[in-house]
Amino acid sequence: MRFFSTICFIVLSVELFCQTLVAHRGYSALYPENTLVSIEQAVNFGFDFIEMDLRTTKDAQVVLLHDDSVDRTSNGTGNINRLTYEEVANLNFGYPDKFGDEYEGTKIPTLSEAIVKIDKRAQIVLDLKESNYISSIHQILQEHSFDESRTSFIVYTLDQSLEVKRYFKNSRVYLTVFSSTELNGTYLSMLAAIGIDGLALNNKRQVTREEYHLFKKNHFDFIIWNIGSINELNPRFQHTQKIKLIVDNPNLFPLSRRNELGQVAQELEGDDSGSQGSLVHAGNYIFFYNPRSEVILEASLVSISGRKVVDDFEIKETGFFSTNQLKKDLYILLVATDHQIYTLKFYPSR
Repeated sequence: MRFFSTICFIVLSVELFCQTLVAHRGYSALYPENTLVSIEQAVNFGFDFIEMDLRTTKDAQVVLLHDDSVDRTSNGTGNINRLTYEEVANLNFGYPDKFGDEYEGTKIPTLSEAIVKIDKRAQIVLDLKESNYISSIHQILQEHSFDESRTSFIVYTLDQSLEVKRYFKNSRVYLTVFSSTELNGTYLSMLAAIGIDGLALNNKRQVTREEYHLFKKNHFDFIIWNIGSINELNPRFQHTQKIKLIVDNPNLFPLSRRNELGQVAQELEGDDSGSQGSLVHAGNYIFFYNPRSEVILEASLVSISGRKVVDDFEIKETGFFSTNQLKKDLYILLVATDHQIYTLKFYPSR
């Protein structure tokens, strides 16, 4: 999203609000969690980030599984650490209690299989449910030449954090903050000093104003989970930059309209408007398509005073907005891909 970064740098009156949606265990609302089918559907939907939970079998194979047992999501029973990979590979991980026999025969994937499935199509967020396999994860990612800068980790202890940082110099590490964790200035400064990039927070956790200002002071990113829709987002984070929302169902979030945008792209496929891109008006929305970078954006221009949206609005890749009919009102521009939302507020030139 290079030209939006340019906007924020050049135009002093612009405010940016970005939310990135992360596929929780793949597209887990509609497909069995932590499986190759869930991952594939998340990528197809347009997620840039796929979150996966990692555990190990009795014979030290790194597999995708949230719980410490196979009971909930398979037709088997037992703790994953007490079962060999051959034993769990013969189970049905189609989540029969949730999906019946629709995904009968679905296998538990190894991390290696998941990386091959994702390839370079998305970034990954690895939730480390254990602590003794970080070197194995590093070896697997190296074997598949997966860029560690496209890998983020959710960890639960400082020891895990330091171990991940030892193996993954260019990955982002998010430390999970529990309800009982006391977040004072000394503790947060220490986290920043040892290289923690962000905090993973349950959306239901109460965040005080003092804590929030300490988060910003230490320049932490955020991963928020346990959020069903955008309306449930903790008010403290509603205008926070650099925030990732782990979601089961992206359709419950605004502007997740991949199919509609894809149709617009097809209509514009033969357009020869150059690098400036094209605008297509559809109802209250303005669609912007850049044929050079194959980026499709959905924009809505609204005047606070309620005036009708002008027709000759234009977005240029250099990051400037232009129209000869905008007056002195404050305008709000909502721009989104199917997994990111940007809110830009600006005043036209006086």
